[in-house]
Amino acid sequence: MEVCKTPLAGDETTESSARKRRRCALMATKIIKESLKVVSKKQRTILSRNSPVPLTCCIRISPKCDVDVNSVHILTKTELACSACYHFVHKKPNGLKFEVWKEAHVEESRCRAVVNNFIQDIILPYWVKCSKCTSYRCFVSEKCIDSQDIVNFQCENCEEPEDKAVLEVIGDPDWLKKTNTFPYFQRHPALIWLKGQYYCDETGMSPVETKFDPAPLIDASFNTTDFLLPFHIPHTEAVASCCRPDTMEKDELEEFVAYANEQRPFLAARNLIIAIWSCRPFEYLTLKKCLEFFVCRGHSRIWLSEHLIPQTYNFLMRKGCINVGAVTLPPEIQQIYDKKVIVVGAGISGLVAARQLKMQGVDVTILEGRNRAGGRMKDTTSMGVAAGCGAQLVVGVHNNPISLMYRQLGLDYLIPSRTCPLLDALKGGIVDKRVDDEAETHFNFLLESAAHGKTSKQKSDVVQEDCSLLCEFSMEKW
Repeated sequence: MEVCKTPLAGDETTESSARKRRRCALMATKIIKESLKVVSKKQRTILSRNSPVPLTCCIRISPKCDVDVNSVHILTKTELACSACYHFVHKKPNGLKFEVWKEAHVEESRCRAVVNNFIQDIILPYWVKCSKCTSYRCFVSEKCIDSQDIVNFQCENCEEPEDKAVLEVIGDPDWLKKTNTFPYFQRHPALIWLKGQYYCDETGMSPVETKFDPAPLIDASFNTTDFLLPFHIPHTEAVASCCRPDTMEKDELEEFVAYANEQRPFLAARNLIIAIWSCRPFEYLTLKKCLEFFVCRGHSRIWLSEHLIPQTYNFLMRKGCINVGAVTLPPEIQQIYDKKVIVVGAGISGLVAARQLKMQGVDVTILEGRNRAGGRMKDTTSMGVAAGCGAQLVVGVHNNPISLMYRQLGLDYLIPSRTCPLLDALKGGIVDKRVDDEAETHFNFLLESAAHGKTSKQKSDVVQEDCSLLCEFSMEKW
């Protein structure tokens, strides 16, 4: 069996070749239309003083910033910018940072660069949970934060009540539908596979974070890209069990109907979780670990952390896309269902099903009629040499659950060549080619005898005689 390796983002062959993008017609058309259409006056500028939305500028970057003004620019339902700050961030002489961002955006995005997206991606503060009081606090930082900043963040006063806007975001399940600016995910681990392959706005990633090196996320013990390819790469051979990072699959559309028209938030969340798991498939991936690698600015991070990302995580768990194989179940996983589940049969399917249920905290009991587990996975030496009663060859390495379990257990596997040499089960090593050819001849003769025996009146005697000859040949040669 030959393994065809797919070039990954960052490979010399990929970087040197012409940059090609997969055409996602529906998504691209919608994004272009949204970016070019004339925004209504109500959305573009102005809220009157008697608006129910609190007139509080969320960026406060201009020296002339005044939250008590007649008009504001809407970013999200709970985030507004005064006119002074809004124009300050993109007009000369203070708009140099916007021009740099715009240039990167044009290179890595399909839609037009607008000020709202710039503010959301660069200017808005981060909102991170305090590691002590677990309340969301404002974390102002010009540079992009990372997972260590999220894990180690502590607020100055844990006694201070949580911001009212935070409570409003958490309590509104439809908050994201009422926003004019969709969030960009920063430091996205999916860049390992998607860099240079897809436009950032198609997958919900920040266009200015493409230079981020996600390699440290990969387990140092193994190169997971050798056997895991979670995303479809354009202009390459299709690989089983990989998803398209720029469009929702059928089962995802059925589960997350609200994101059928605007898929980017879901795609960014789904790609994030799958990418983290693909980088570290040797340890159980918890929701807490996913949130540690989730970086974006503004109130969007609060809502996504409390709503969309947990929903996506649970969906991927149910579908067996993450936390599969022989990973160790963490002690904090408790029973989450009252009912017990009985699995009938301890073959490969029953064992895997039971383990996946156990991963989700279910109390599982396995019933097996034989005195051993494994089903058809059994070797026999009845013919003098070891022979497998079940499957012996694993077809395909990438995204194969058997290959994954081998790596998780620290075992190795042999990738055979086209010749597929015969191995000596008693003495070890490769059998002499002449003997191998003779064995293949006798084996083919045995298959022909078995086929002939189906129509012969003395079929049992014919097949038994041929089996005896083959056994004598095997004992003589080995």
